[in-house]
Amino acid sequence: MWNKASTCWFSKIPLLAALAVCHAADNPPRKLCEFAGFENPRLAIVASQKVVNGYYGCSPDSKCLAAGLRPGDPLVIYGTEGNWTCGYHEDASGAAPVWVPSSMLRPIEPDPAPSLDAWVGQWRYGEDHVTIKRAGNELQMSGDAAWHGIGQNVHTGEFSGKATPAGNRIHYVEGECTIDFALIGKFLVLNDNSQCGGINVRFWGVWRRQ
Repeated sequence: MWNKASTCWFSKIPLLAALAVCHAADNPPRKLCEFAGFENPRLAIVASQKVVNGYYGCSPDSKCLAAGLRPGDPLVIYGTEGNWTCGYHEDASGAAPVWVPSSMLRPIEPDPAPSLDAWVGQWRYGEDHVTIKRAGNELQMSGDAAWHGIGQNVHTGEFSGKATPAGNRIHYVEGECTIDFALIGKFLVLNDNSQCGGINVRFWGVWRRQ
């Protein structure tokens, strides 16, 4: 699932200091980086020219598993411990909460009042889609998502309607379905109430503009 890569760069710092940095980076916290959802999200991106080595599945009783984070990958930040940051990472091969060296991350400061046009576009999360268009002083929004079970077992969900942002947030309500949108840099973070489609269908995660 994950690729391995080194996180040690010696640059111009003294050798002993460099060895201490690498030693710290090679010893992640001995506890699980737990999934904490997407409510009130904070984002950072991998600020490196190379693949960064992170870890998931850590615990006092099990060995950490390697997770390769590519330059520019987003991370939903959950917390920090020592030189490490715990956050949710996803790529084409899967998703998991991981520990990442904090020095390899750059926080994304959201625009507190983005224009309506900043929301417009085709947004994608895996095979799921959200479309946002300008409709006067509002936004016309629609989306579709699916969950694939065993065999031909497929559950779907969709929404369609208008909304007005409050700063960089949108709280969308359609019947029993609620979806919260946060525009952070070039990413759109969604969080729903699990009432927007069939079983296991979710409008959540970090979405990218197509």
